[in-house]
Amino acid sequence: MRRLRTFLALPGAERRAFFEAWAWTWASLLALRALGLSRTLRLWTQAPGARMAGPPPRAARWIRIAARYTPFANTCLVRSLALLGLLRRRGVPAELRVGVGRTGPQLEAHAWVELDGAPVNDAADVAARYPPFAGSLLGARFAS
Repeated sequence: MRRLRTFLALPGAERRAFFEAWAWTWASLLALRALGLSRTLRLWTQAPGARMAGPPPRAARWIRIAARYTPFANTCLVRSLALLGLLRRRGVPAELRVGVGRTGPQLEAHAWVELDGAPVNDAADVAARYPPFAGSLLGARFAS
């Protein structure tokens, strides 16, 4: 109940931001599962909305919070796709990055969103830890 009271005490704009982030998180998961990564990326990036000067305030934070309130195990890829869709819909030229790093003998993949070469939803050194694949993922062929 405390969380509900805290949520209801938020200004209307903050509640709308949460619901928008929550909807993008759900949509990203469903699109990824139904369409695969390549088609989801094309869909999320082909029809931008009104141009904004930069990312909406705290968009990455709202995606992180919204992802906690979904009944599925979300991944960095789902969260990054949600943020990418939300930003691109507002005309922000964000880019999805996917990289692979080694932790001991194991390889690990990681996804994040960048704006002007800087991570939006991750630490500044993420590209050093997970060197990203070169170029854009748009148009790339992925097994769905």
